[in-house]
Amino acid sequence: MMRFNSRELSCLARQNSDRFDKEGVLFAKERQEGIFRKSEVYVERLFRLRGNLLFYFKTKEISSEVLGVFVLERFIVQLDDDDEDGSYYSFIIIFEGDDRVVRLATQVESDRDGWIGSLHVASYECMKIQLQSLREQLRSRTGKDPFASQDPVESSQSQEAADGTEDPFLTVCLTCRSLPLETSGRHPDTFASVHYMLPPPDERWVTHAHTEIVEKSCNPVYVAMIGFKNPQSFSIATRIKVTIYSVKERMTNTMTQIGSIIFNLADIFDAPGNTISLKLCSFDYADVGSVIVTAWQGDSSFRLSNRSEESFVSPDEMLSSASVRSSSQNNGIGLVSCQRRQNVTLLKMYFANLICKTFRFPVKSSPDHQLFVYEYMGEGRLTYIMPRQLLKLLVEEEKNEIEKLQSLGMLVEDWDRARQSINDYRLSMIALYKQHVNYLETYKGTTFKPSVKKAHKEVEFAPTNLHLQRMMVYNSDRDAAGTYDVITVGAFTAGALKYRNGGLRRMIQQLEQRSTRVSKDKTSHAALVEVMIEMDVLQNATNAACDQACTAAVQGKADLLIAAMAELENDGQRLFKICECDLITECVNEYSSARVTEVGSGSPKPAKRETSGSLRAASKPTHLSSPDTWRWSGTDFVKSPTEEPWDLTCLNAKAAVVCVISKVDELIEQPPERAVSWLDSLSPLIIKLKRCIEVMCSRATSGLAFSSIKDCSPNLSLVHSINYRRDVVFSQAVTAATTGFLIGLLTSDEASVRQMLNIGVLLQFENLLSCHGDEMAMLEDMSVGVSDLSKVVFVLECAARNANEDALVPSISGDRSQFLVTVPVPEFLFANLKLEGVANRAVRVVPVLFSIGINEQATLAERFGDVSLQETLNLENYHRLHTYFESYQQFVQNQSSDAASSASSSLLNLENQIRHLHMSVVSKRNKNVEVLQQAAEICRLLNGVRFTSCKSAKDRTAMAVTLEQVQLLQRENDLAPDVFFHALGSFRSEGVRRENTQKNAGVRKYAFNSIQLLSLPKLYRPPNGTYGNYES
Repeated sequence: MMRFNSRELSCLARQNSDRFDKEGVLFAKERQEGIFRKSEVYVERLFRLRGNLLFYFKTKEISSEVLGVFVLERFIVQLDDDDEDGSYYSFIIIFEGDDRVVRLATQVESDRDGWIGSLHVASYECMKIQLQSLREQLRSRTGKDPFASQDPVESSQSQEAADGTEDPFLTVCLTCRSLPLETSGRHPDTFASVHYMLPPPDERWVTHAHTEIVEKSCNPVYVAMIGFKNPQSFSIATRIKVTIYSVKERMTNTMTQIGSIIFNLADIFDAPGNTISLKLCSFDYADVGSVIVTAWQGDSSFRLSNRSEESFVSPDEMLSSASVRSSSQNNGIGLVSCQRRQNVTLLKMYFANLICKTFRFPVKSSPDHQLFVYEYMGEGRLTYIMPRQLLKLLVEEEKNEIEKLQSLGMLVEDWDRARQSINDYRLSMIALYKQHVNYLETYKGTTFKPSVKKAHKEVEFAPTNLHLQRMMVYNSDRDAAGTYDVITVGAFTAGALKYRNGGLRRMIQQLEQRSTRVSKDKTSHAALVEVMIEMDVLQNATNAACDQACTAAVQGKADLLIAAMAELENDGQRLFKICECDLITECVNEYSSARVTEVGSGSPKPAKRETSGSLRAASKPTHLSSPDTWRWSGTDFVKSPTEEPWDLTCLNAKAAVVCVISKVDELIEQPPERAVSWLDSLSPLIIKLKRCIEVMCSRATSGLAFSSIKDCSPNLSLVHSINYRRDVVFSQAVTAATTGFLIGLLTSDEASVRQMLNIGVLLQFENLLSCHGDEMAMLEDMSVGVSDLSKVVFVLECAARNANEDALVPSISGDRSQFLVTVPVPEFLFANLKLEGVANRAVRVVPVLFSIGINEQATLAERFGDVSLQETLNLENYHRLHTYFESYQQFVQNQSSDAASSASSSLLNLENQIRHLHMSVVSKRNKNVEVLQQAAEICRLLNGVRFTSCKSAKDRTAMAVTLEQVQLLQRENDLAPDVFFHALGSFRSEGVRRENTQKNAGVRKYAFNSIQLLSLPKLYRPPNGTYGNYES
């Protein structure tokens, strides 16, 4: 099926004769119907041939109506041997697959032969064959292909995009004036393609870059700037060609050439203000307007032969109508260039394959000034490093869990069988995790995980399409610069595991519903994990208090001894409260009933409430490692065939604490002559106290370990599925979070770091998944993965001097209860942030997730489905964000009076923003993207780290981050309001996100079809010609 514009074709058919290959009057044989019979007669018509289009008119006059056009492809033309009318010289045109024959004739034989010859070579295929023949002849003579890429839009990746690690030595801006109207009378849609000529002996044009398409303008100002890098390839004699194209149809890249200009670099160097205006000439040398070329030198260290640096002026001078600019503005440009180079150097430590695109936009307040925008994108280096580290930790944790269950000793047959089933699952996970580790250690592919691999099993622990999106802005009016970062990443989800049972959130809810024991609205398993963590912390705290007491006794310092006793009493009471709760008591008694002990030489018998072992290998005392029962005899711990009651074990530990505190009070009232006598008096009591606490905690952890068997065994398959899926999702989440934290740290100042250390770092995730189909399960996975990031703590340490990239890689430690990510900070940054004297360099993570679906599946969910998950998540995370805001308020108020007073206005603004966000969250509007935009703005005001994601972080994510960039330019950098949509389209058509689609899917188009396009909110739609329906 062919699409065409009849009005455009009609205008084309009436153009001047010099634009046609051949024209003249032909006789077309047509069938005419009479009253009694049908006959075929020759009708005189005007025919005009242009390229492969053969137009014909109603009469022989050009002023008559254009009846139609033949597209001369897949056809043959030959003499008409069947024509019986001898008064004409006829020929026929036969189209492939069409039974109808076009019969044409002339009155002169030479005219017929001329038409046949012209039609023979009119088709595109014929011209292509001729071109290929000439190309081969040139190649055989010169040994080189005479043509570079011929498509100015879909050419190979430009030099500017291919290497974003270097500033261009020369930057060029283009503006056109007085371009001709289209034949239809409308203003043209145009873009400029830039080429340069290679030096001898090649001497051929090479496609370098192109601008964005400016719609409906005869005086377009192209905002995409063209940068020239690698100065070794250029000289003052290098010729540059700028070709202006008129785009007829963006979806198919149908275009015509308006004209071109050619100049060399010396022309730019010698021109006043480094600006030249050249006449634009068409292929027939007609004057079709003019092109203004403005350039400036980006690298002050660059020199062209016989040209000094003074021949170049700053961007302010060349973009302004004024001839003189202040030195402060020129210094500002140089400062920004220096900052860019420093920032790129820092980025290369954590990101690979940087890509850069540059733009200029007018400023609202002053038409003479510009916004210079540098857009960067880089691949996160941690994509496969962090998952590999995490998998090794998980393998060790699974091994420890198996050892803990085995340390419970002999159990009755049913429980022993259940324990073995759990260990079998854990062994299978160990084997699978080791396979993933081996694959990741030998992986030699790309630095990032492309979207086409998002469901590949071997890389499922790695986040999809993890990239940094950075926008650097310089405002020449304010002489100020700003940097804005977003981490783009695919949804944290276990795509390789599919979604038959839904996502993590739904699976956890199913497990809760099946659970038989609930504590504080949480499943028994969740309650057990929290209790074990807290008990472990308090046991270590009581032991630390005992050690502090011994140290104080040696030093003879009564105040330190009193402080140690206060801590011991406080931590001990909290520990006893946990151990005496109903949950612990029930777990200990159940374990005692399930144990089996050897009685004499007979068969095993159920134990009489025996207990031993420890769930946590690290906290298990060596002298309590056997399954035999230990009890306090009054003077020491002895093995016993019977087990003392649990309440008596707790009572012994309490009594030991009371004895130590009483003894300390006694020693302080009667100070000894020598401090060592304090230690002699306290040592036996402290040793007894530690042993009592060890026995109590050992019995409690053994009971909790057995309780985990009891809780997991009825739903073992579901628990295993949840654990594995949760590990996959968390691995992706912690990798992205660490990458975001690193970039946040690089752009932080001393005040921001103090905020992190005091109240944590805010990680704000913006999600565009819908609540329909598989995307709903992805959202369920991601919500749990983001929530689990609250278990992560970043620890800052100073890296070694002159550390390389490998030495700056973060390392992860801990277990599923809490992970510590140690971040080596470069020495200069460590000093700039004044971290040397900070005792506690731990930064906790405060993650929040806001989600709004925007695609066609979101439309289905809103009209026919259920979006309660989206609403619930947004409300839950609003409360988390509000809690962080309250902490931020308290932090600011605790600062110095000057700092607090200067921040009062920003706090008021933040409070209003929080209020508006709450109103948006609770409103019932379809595709309410204001929630995402308001949350993003609040995150930046709170010095947080921004993340944006959809299914693969490629298409919807590109629309979201480019919209945020334009909104930031408008809100914070005075972007002229009349170029809002032009800037938005330029970022999407010529920015780094087009390169992201190329890297992921091999196509420089966003994966949207026409139905999806209509369902997207207006501000999230890509420009025509930048999208297509393909598998991504």
